[in-house]
Amino acid sequence: MLTFGYTRGVPPHVGTAWGCRAIVEQSGMLDVLWDRVALAGPDQVQLAEHLNQHLDTACTRASELLRTQVMRIDRDQEFVLYEDPSVVVKGNTQRSHGYLYLCAYLRPRCDAPARQGTDVGSCDRLLDEYGGCPRAGDHIE
Repeated sequence: MLTFGYTRGVPPHVGTAWGCRAIVEQSGMLDVLWDRVALAGPDQVQLAEHLNQHLDTACTRASELLRTQVMRIDRDQEFVLYEDPSVVVKGNTQRSHGYLYLCAYLRPRCDAPARQGTDVGSCDRLLDEYGGCPRAGDHIE
């Protein structure tokens, strides 16, 4: 789907996603390479508008994680840098020793598909009754 960015971080059922590659240092310096950006899918305008408001928050979080050594340039570890009910932004240095690969995507209306053999009903019912998609650890009757 994406030509740049953290492509492994985008779930397969996502329709619209953004990705980029940024230069980073373990000190927390982060510089997004605007010629290494990709945006794909039918709702690009909606995602771009959301990123215009919240990408700085995700980049600030990545800088903090780098500076405090939680995120390391020599490890392959995924981090959720920002999320809200509509959008998720993830990052991973992928052991690159100098790049941070980012992705962002619009959450599908319900991004937790029902497990085969369980009677949890439709996503619409879950949204109505529980106020959102179930997450690991949620109790569903």
